[in-house]
Amino acid sequence: MYTCNLHRNEQLLLSIKGCRTLLQELFKEPTRCRELASRWPDFVGIVDALSHGVGGVVFGEKSKCPPTVFRWKWPTEITRDVKSVDNPEGRITNSDLEMAGIVMAWLVVKGV
Repeated sequence: MYTCNLHRNEQLLLSIKGCRTLLQELFKEPTRCRELASRWPDFVGIVDALSHGVGGVVFGEKSKCPPTVFRWKWPTEITRDVKSVDNPEGRITNSDLEMAGIVMAWLVVKGV
């Protein structure tokens, strides 16, 4: 049987309890997907990023954009500054890289 030692970290335990409370409230009145988007998207894209680079695909749904696959290798100064187990002092997180990937996909759609 797996045992959990969350009681040793009171802040973490309180945070998890807070998330649990939020989830319980959300389940009482869930948000339907159609409430999040008012219409079908003009473009669709998928992006993934990691410390070495970013890649993805974009295509038009309601607007013209040929299906396009893109890849980009980050410059060395970026890869050296990504926070990781081996580089705990890095200033760039994976979330930063993913956001940059979304910007790259947008630039592809715009044809820049």
